Amino acid sequence: MPCSVVSRDLGALEPVVGELFLMHVGLGGFAIGEATLAQLPDGTRVIMDVGNNSHSDDIVDAIDDVFGDRAVDVVLLTHHHADHEDGLTKLLDDVAVGLVVHRGFTDVSDAANDATVQALCDARPRAAQLELCTTLAGGCGADEVSEPAAGCAGIGRDFGDGALTVIAANAVTIDNFRYERLIGPLNDVDNNGENARSVVVVLAHGAFRAVYAGDLTGGGSDTDPVEAFLVEQLGARLPAVDVMHVSHHGRDTSSSAAWLNALLPADGRPRTAVTGISTAHVGSPHTSVVDAVVPRLGDGDLWVTRVAAGGEGSDVINAGGGSVRIRTVDGGARYLVQAVDDGGDVLRTVEVSSGAACIP
Repeated sequence: MPCSVVSRDLGALEPVVGELFLMHVGLGGFAIGEATLAQLPDGTRVIMDVGNNSHSDDIVDAIDDVFGDRAVDVVLLTHHHADHEDGLTKLLDDVAVGLVVHRGFTDVSDAANDATVQALCDARPRAAQLELCTTLAGGCGADEVSEPAAGCAGIGRDFGDGALTVIAANAVTIDNFRYERLIGPLNDVDNNGENARSVVVVLAHGAFRAVYAGDLTGGGSDTDPVEAFLVEQLGARLPAVDVMHVSHHGRDTSSSAAWLNALLPADGRPRTAVTGISTAHVGSPHTSVVDAVVPRLGDGDLWVTRVAAGGEGSDVINAGGGSVRIRTVDGGARYLVQAVDDGGDVLRTVEVSSGAACIP
Protein backbone atom coordinates (compact mmCIF):
# COMPACT_ATOMS: atom_id res chain seq x y z
CA MET A 1 0.00 0.00 0.00
CA PRO A 2 1.17 3.62 -0.43
CA CYS A 3 2.76 5.25 2.63
CA SER A 4 0.76 7.94 4.37
CA VAL A 5 0.59 10.23 7.41
CA VAL A 6 -3.01 11.27 8.11
CA SER A 7 -4.33 13.54 10.85
CA ARG A 8 -7.00 11.98 13.08
CA ASP A 9 -9.50 13.42 15.56
CA LEU A 10 -9.43 10.99 18.47
CA GLY A 11 -9.60 11.02 22.23
CA ALA A 12 -6.60 10.05 24.35
CA LEU A 13 -5.26 6.68 23.22
CA GLU A 14 -5.53 3.73 25.58
CA PRO A 15 -4.27 0.14 25.32
CA VAL A 16 -6.27 -2.33 23.22
CA VAL A 17 -5.69 -6.06 23.48
CA GLY A 18 -4.34 -7.29 20.16
CA GLU A 19 -2.38 -4.10 19.46
CA LEU A 20 0.90 -2.71 20.80
CA PHE A 21 0.67 0.42 22.97
CA LEU A 22 3.42 2.79 24.18
CA MET A 23 3.09 5.82 26.44
CA HIS A 24 6.11 8.05 27.04
CA VAL A 25 5.19 9.61 30.37
CA GLY A 26 5.66 13.29 31.13
CA LEU A 27 7.47 13.52 34.47
CA GLY A 28 7.00 16.57 36.69
CA GLY A 29 9.18 18.60 39.02
CA PHE A 30 12.71 19.86 38.50
CA ALA A 31 14.33 16.42 38.42
CA ILE A 32 15.66 14.44 35.48
CA GLY A 33 13.90 11.22 34.56
CA GLU A 34 12.29 9.07 31.88
CA ALA A 35 9.60 6.39 31.91
CA THR A 36 7.57 4.58 29.25
CA LEU A 37 4.53 2.35 29.75
CA ALA A 38 3.81 -0.40 27.27
CA GLN A 39 1.09 -2.97 26.73
CA LEU A 40 2.09 -5.74 24.35
CA PRO A 41 -0.50 -7.27 22.01
CA ASP A 42 -1.11 -10.25 24.30
CA GLY A 43 -1.85 -7.91 27.22
CA THR A 44 1.56 -8.09 28.91
CA ARG A 45 2.20 -4.81 30.75
CA VAL A 46 5.71 -3.34 30.81
CA ILE A 47 7.33 -0.22 32.25
CA MET A 48 10.62 0.73 30.60
CA ASP A 49 12.55 2.88 33.11
CA VAL A 50 10.86 4.40 36.14
CA GLY A 51 12.24 7.92 36.52
CA ASN A 52 13.76 9.43 39.62
CA ASN A 53 12.48 8.89 43.16
CA SER A 54 10.36 12.03 42.81
CA HIS A 55 8.45 10.62 39.84
CA SER A 56 6.66 7.61 41.29
CA ASP A 57 3.35 9.48 41.63
CA ASP A 58 3.52 10.53 37.96
CA ILE A 59 4.01 6.91 36.91
CA VAL A 60 1.27 5.58 39.21
CA ASP A 61 -1.11 8.22 37.83
CA ALA A 62 -0.24 7.10 34.29
CA ILE A 63 -0.83 3.47 35.25
CA ASP A 64 -4.21 4.38 36.74
CA ASP A 65 -5.03 6.34 33.59
CA VAL A 66 -4.27 3.71 30.96
CA PHE A 67 -4.22 0.33 32.73
CA GLY A 68 -7.03 0.80 35.25
CA ASP A 69 -5.40 -1.32 37.96
CA ARG A 70 -2.00 -1.29 39.55
CA ALA A 71 -0.49 -4.51 38.24
CA VAL A 72 2.52 -4.62 35.90
CA ASP A 73 4.14 -7.77 34.53
CA VAL A 74 7.63 -6.44 33.79
CA VAL A 75 9.69 -3.42 34.84
CA LEU A 76 12.68 -3.09 32.51
CA LEU A 77 15.49 -0.81 33.72
CA THR A 78 17.93 0.20 30.99
CA HIS A 79 20.86 1.20 33.24
CA HIS A 80 21.89 2.09 36.79
CA HIS A 81 21.33 5.83 36.81
CA ALA A 82 18.99 7.54 39.24
CA ASP A 83 16.84 9.19 36.57
CA HIS A 84 15.93 5.80 35.08
CA GLU A 85 15.90 3.56 38.15
CA ASP A 86 15.40 5.36 41.48
CA GLY A 87 11.62 5.41 41.16
CA LEU A 88 11.48 1.65 41.66
CA THR A 89 11.49 1.55 45.47
CA LYS A 90 8.43 3.73 45.88
CA LEU A 91 6.75 2.21 42.84
CA LEU A 92 6.88 -1.20 44.50
CA ASP A 93 4.87 0.27 47.40
CA ASP A 94 1.96 1.06 45.10
CA VAL A 95 2.17 -1.35 42.16
CA ALA A 96 2.24 -5.15 41.96
CA VAL A 97 5.28 -5.98 39.81
CA GLY A 98 5.87 -9.47 38.46
CA LEU A 99 9.49 -9.20 37.31
CA VAL A 100 12.24 -6.57 37.32
CA VAL A 101 14.69 -6.89 34.42
CA HIS A 102 18.02 -5.04 34.38
CA ARG A 103 21.51 -5.33 32.94
CA GLY A 104 22.81 -7.03 36.08
CA PHE A 105 24.90 -6.24 39.14
CA THR A 106 28.10 -6.26 37.13
CA ASP A 107 30.67 -3.88 35.65
CA VAL A 108 29.44 -1.14 37.95
CA SER A 109 31.94 1.70 38.15
CA ASP A 110 32.06 5.28 39.39
CA ALA A 111 29.85 6.13 36.40
CA ALA A 112 26.90 4.51 38.20
CA ASN A 113 25.06 5.74 41.31
CA ASP A 114 26.00 3.66 44.36
CA ALA A 115 22.75 4.46 46.15
CA THR A 116 20.77 3.51 43.04
CA VAL A 117 22.52 0.16 42.74
CA GLN A 118 22.09 -0.53 46.46
CA ALA A 119 18.36 0.26 46.30
CA LEU A 120 17.94 -2.18 43.41
CA CYS A 121 19.82 -4.82 45.39
CA ASP A 122 17.64 -4.19 48.43
CA ALA A 123 14.53 -4.62 46.25
CA ARG A 124 15.37 -8.28 45.54
CA PRO A 125 13.01 -9.65 48.23
CA ARG A 126 10.16 -7.45 47.00
CA ALA A 127 10.05 -8.53 43.34
CA ALA A 128 11.68 -11.23 41.25
CA GLN A 129 14.68 -9.97 39.26
CA LEU A 130 16.17 -11.11 35.96
CA GLU A 131 19.81 -10.06 35.63
CA LEU A 132 20.69 -10.05 31.94
CA CYS A 133 24.40 -10.34 32.76
CA THR A 134 25.84 -11.97 35.89
CA THR A 135 29.14 -12.28 37.76
CA LEU A 136 30.71 -15.41 39.17
CA ALA A 137 30.34 -14.05 42.70
CA GLY A 138 26.68 -13.17 42.28
CA GLY A 139 26.78 -10.29 44.75
CA CYS A 140 24.56 -7.24 44.51
CA GLY A 141 25.68 -4.69 47.12
CA ALA A 142 26.97 -1.38 45.81
CA ASP A 143 30.46 -2.26 47.11
CA GLU A 144 30.49 -5.74 45.55
CA VAL A 145 29.51 -5.28 41.92
CA SER A 146 32.58 -3.99 40.11
CA GLU A 147 33.42 -7.46 38.76
CA PRO A 148 33.09 -8.02 35.00
CA ALA A 149 30.26 -10.11 33.65
CA ALA A 150 30.93 -13.82 33.48
CA GLY A 151 28.06 -14.25 31.05
CA CYS A 152 25.00 -12.54 29.62
CA ALA A 153 22.56 -15.41 29.18
CA GLY A 154 19.58 -13.13 29.74
CA ILE A 155 20.14 -11.23 26.50
CA GLY A 156 17.71 -12.58 23.93
CA ARG A 157 14.90 -12.93 26.47
CA ASP A 158 11.56 -11.96 24.98
CA PHE A 159 8.22 -11.00 26.47
CA GLY A 160 4.66 -10.95 25.19
CA ASP A 161 5.13 -13.82 22.72
CA GLY A 162 8.14 -12.08 21.20
CA ALA A 163 6.67 -8.58 21.02
CA LEU A 164 9.56 -7.22 23.12
CA THR A 165 13.04 -8.72 22.78
CA VAL A 166 16.26 -7.74 24.53
CA ILE A 167 19.00 -7.58 21.86
CA ALA A 168 21.85 -5.97 23.84
CA ALA A 169 22.88 -4.99 27.36
CA ASN A 170 26.13 -4.11 29.09
CA ALA A 171 27.65 -3.40 25.62
CA VAL A 172 27.13 -7.09 24.78
CA THR A 173 24.91 -8.28 21.91
CA ILE A 174 22.42 -11.10 21.64
CA ASP A 175 25.15 -13.11 19.86
CA ASN A 176 27.60 -12.44 22.73
CA PHE A 177 29.79 -9.96 20.86
CA ARG A 178 31.36 -7.76 23.55
CA TYR A 179 32.48 -4.19 23.01
CA GLU A 180 35.16 -4.47 25.66
CA ARG A 181 36.58 -7.64 24.13
CA LEU A 182 36.52 -6.48 20.50
CA ILE A 183 37.07 -2.72 20.87
CA GLY A 184 38.48 -1.97 24.33
CA PRO A 185 37.48 -0.83 27.83
CA LEU A 186 34.59 1.57 28.15
CA ASN A 187 35.44 5.04 29.37
CA ASP A 188 34.08 5.36 32.90
CA VAL A 189 34.57 9.11 33.15
CA ASP A 190 31.38 11.02 34.01
CA ASN A 191 28.21 9.16 32.97
CA ASN A 192 29.53 7.44 29.85
CA GLY A 193 30.42 4.09 31.38
CA GLU A 194 26.88 3.47 32.61
CA ASN A 195 24.98 4.97 29.67
CA ALA A 196 27.10 2.92 27.29
CA ARG A 197 25.85 -0.26 28.96
CA SER A 198 22.16 0.55 28.40
CA VAL A 199 19.74 -2.27 27.62
CA VAL A 200 18.45 -2.21 24.03
CA VAL A 201 15.07 -3.72 23.09
CA VAL A 202 13.10 -4.21 19.89
CA LEU A 203 9.30 -4.00 19.99
CA ALA A 204 7.52 -5.74 17.12
CA HIS A 205 3.93 -6.26 16.03
CA GLY A 206 3.14 -7.30 12.45
CA ALA A 207 4.93 -4.84 10.16
CA PHE A 208 5.61 -2.42 13.03
CA ARG A 209 9.06 -2.08 14.63
CA ALA A 210 10.34 0.18 17.41
CA VAL A 211 13.67 0.36 19.26
CA TYR A 212 14.18 1.65 22.81
CA ALA A 213 17.76 2.07 24.06
CA GLY A 214 17.87 4.07 27.29
CA ASP A 215 20.85 6.44 27.25
CA LEU A 216 23.00 4.39 24.87
CA THR A 217 26.08 6.31 23.73
CA GLY A 218 27.06 7.09 20.16
CA GLY A 219 30.38 8.89 20.52
CA GLY A 220 29.21 12.48 20.92
CA SER A 221 30.68 14.57 23.74
CA ASP A 222 33.58 12.11 24.13
CA THR A 223 31.41 9.07 24.82
CA ASP A 224 32.09 5.57 23.53
CA PRO A 225 30.61 4.73 20.08
CA VAL A 226 28.57 1.76 21.29
CA GLU A 227 25.76 2.54 18.83
CA ALA A 228 28.10 1.94 15.85
CA PHE A 229 29.38 -1.26 17.47
CA LEU A 230 25.85 -2.60 17.85
CA VAL A 231 24.96 -1.67 14.27
CA GLU A 232 27.96 -3.62 12.98
CA GLN A 233 27.50 -6.67 15.19
CA LEU A 234 23.71 -6.97 15.22
CA GLY A 235 23.09 -6.52 11.52
CA ALA A 236 19.48 -7.42 10.68
CA ARG A 237 18.66 -7.99 14.35
CA LEU A 238 18.68 -4.19 14.64
CA PRO A 239 15.91 -3.31 12.20
CA ALA A 240 14.94 -0.18 10.36
CA VAL A 241 12.14 1.13 12.56
CA ASP A 242 8.81 2.89 12.47
CA VAL A 243 9.44 4.45 15.88
CA MET A 244 12.89 5.26 17.24
CA HIS A 245 13.40 6.22 20.85
CA VAL A 246 15.93 9.08 20.75
CA SER A 247 18.40 8.02 23.41
CA HIS A 248 19.60 10.11 26.36
CA HIS A 249 16.70 12.55 26.23
CA GLY A 250 17.72 13.98 22.87
CA ARG A 251 21.26 14.89 23.91
CA ASP A 252 24.26 14.78 21.59
CA THR A 253 25.95 11.87 23.33
CA SER A 254 23.60 9.65 21.31
CA SER A 255 21.98 9.42 17.85
CA SER A 256 25.20 8.93 15.91
CA ALA A 257 25.23 8.78 12.11
CA ALA A 258 25.75 5.00 12.17
CA TRP A 259 22.73 4.51 14.45
CA LEU A 260 20.48 6.79 12.41
CA ASN A 261 21.58 5.21 9.12
CA ALA A 262 20.53 1.81 10.42
CA LEU A 263 17.29 2.69 12.19
CA LEU A 264 16.10 5.59 10.02
CA PRO A 265 17.33 4.83 6.50
CA ALA A 266 16.72 7.45 3.83
CA ASP A 267 14.16 5.45 1.85
CA GLY A 268 11.30 7.96 1.80
CA ARG A 269 9.11 6.09 4.25
CA PRO A 270 7.45 8.11 7.05
CA ARG A 271 8.91 7.39 10.45
CA THR A 272 8.53 8.66 14.01
CA ALA A 273 11.06 9.58 16.69
CA VAL A 274 10.15 10.12 20.32
CA THR A 275 11.93 10.87 23.58
CA GLY A 276 11.15 11.64 27.21
CA ILE A 277 12.48 14.97 28.48
CA SER A 278 11.93 16.45 31.93
CA THR A 279 12.31 20.03 33.12
CA ALA A 280 15.83 19.50 34.46
CA HIS A 281 17.17 18.21 31.14
CA VAL A 282 18.26 21.74 30.31
CA GLY A 283 19.10 22.08 26.63
CA SER A 284 17.12 19.01 25.50
CA PRO A 285 16.55 18.22 22.77
CA HIS A 286 19.90 19.41 21.47
CA THR A 287 19.76 21.30 18.20
CA SER A 288 22.32 18.97 16.60
CA VAL A 289 20.11 15.95 17.39
CA VAL A 290 16.95 17.55 16.01
CA ASP A 291 18.86 18.58 12.88
CA ALA A 292 20.17 15.03 12.43
CA VAL A 293 16.95 13.13 13.18
CA VAL A 294 14.11 15.15 11.63
CA PRO A 295 15.29 15.00 7.98
CA ARG A 296 15.27 11.20 8.21
CA LEU A 297 11.60 10.96 9.19
CA GLY A 298 10.04 11.65 5.79
CA ASP A 299 6.55 12.94 6.45
CA GLY A 300 6.82 11.85 10.09
CA ASP A 301 7.85 13.87 13.14
CA LEU A 302 9.96 14.00 16.29
CA TRP A 303 7.68 13.98 19.34
CA VAL A 304 8.89 14.95 22.83
CA THR A 305 7.20 14.94 26.23
CA ARG A 306 8.49 18.51 26.67
CA VAL A 307 11.11 20.92 25.35
CA ALA A 308 13.35 21.85 28.28
CA ALA A 309 14.78 25.34 28.77
CA GLY A 310 17.33 25.99 26.04
CA GLY A 311 16.18 22.99 24.01
CA GLU A 312 15.41 23.09 20.30
CA GLY A 313 11.66 23.58 20.00
CA SER A 314 11.29 23.95 16.25
CA ASP A 315 10.48 20.94 14.08
CA VAL A 316 9.25 18.91 17.06
CA ILE A 317 5.81 18.00 18.40
CA ASN A 318 5.88 19.12 22.04
CA ALA A 319 3.48 17.57 24.57
CA GLY A 320 4.33 20.36 27.03
CA GLY A 321 4.99 18.03 29.95
CA GLY A 322 2.26 15.59 29.00
CA SER A 323 2.62 12.23 27.29
CA VAL A 324 3.37 10.90 23.83
CA ARG A 325 1.22 7.85 23.05
CA ILE A 326 1.57 5.29 20.26
CA ARG A 327 -0.76 2.42 19.34
CA THR A 328 -0.65 0.06 16.41
CA VAL A 329 -3.65 -0.42 14.12
CA ASP A 330 -4.75 -3.53 12.21
CA GLY A 331 -2.09 -5.76 13.69
CA GLY A 332 0.75 -3.31 13.09
CA ALA A 333 0.00 -2.36 9.48
CA ARG A 334 -0.35 1.22 10.71
CA TYR A 335 0.09 3.08 13.97
CA LEU A 336 -1.29 6.15 15.73
CA VAL A 337 0.93 8.78 17.39
CA GLN A 338 -0.53 11.32 19.77
CA ALA A 339 0.55 14.18 22.04
CA VAL A 340 -1.57 14.64 25.19
CA ASP A 341 -0.82 17.62 27.44
CA ASP A 342 -0.46 17.41 31.21
CA GLY A 343 -4.13 18.31 31.62
CA GLY A 344 -5.28 15.38 29.49
CA ASP A 345 -6.17 17.36 26.37
CA VAL A 346 -5.19 15.82 23.05
CA LEU A 347 -2.94 18.20 21.12
CA ARG A 348 -2.41 16.19 17.94
CA THR A 349 -3.00 12.69 16.56
CA VAL A 350 -1.72 11.21 13.31
CA GLU A 351 -1.96 7.79 11.71
CA VAL A 352 1.19 6.54 9.98
CA SER A 353 1.78 3.56 7.69
CA SER A 354 4.21 1.02 9.14
CA GLY A 355 7.37 0.81 7.04
CA ALA A 356 7.30 -2.80 5.94
CA ALA A 357 3.62 -2.43 4.97
CA CYS A 358 4.01 0.61 2.71
CA ILE A 359 5.70 1.50 -0.55
CA PRO A 360 6.98 5.10 -0.82
